[in-house]
Amino acid sequence: MQDAGSFETAVVIGGGTMGRGIAQVAAAAGYPVTLTDNDAAALERALEILEDPRPRARGLFIGWKRE
Repeated sequence: MQDAGSFETAVVIGGGTMGRGIAQVAAAAGYPVTLTDNDAAALERALEILEDPRPRARGLFIGWKRE
């Protein structure tokens, strides 16, 4: 039985500002992340932002890769 506080994969529903941030932090911590959104355009935009190698004023997205 797994500890209730542990997990193997992060699944984030929603690619908005909060969802992107949660996905980025989980990826930076070394967890595999599944990011999903019911709006394909919003999901694509979220992935573009996460994959952008340029540092941003709000921080650097580290550890993210599209699979």
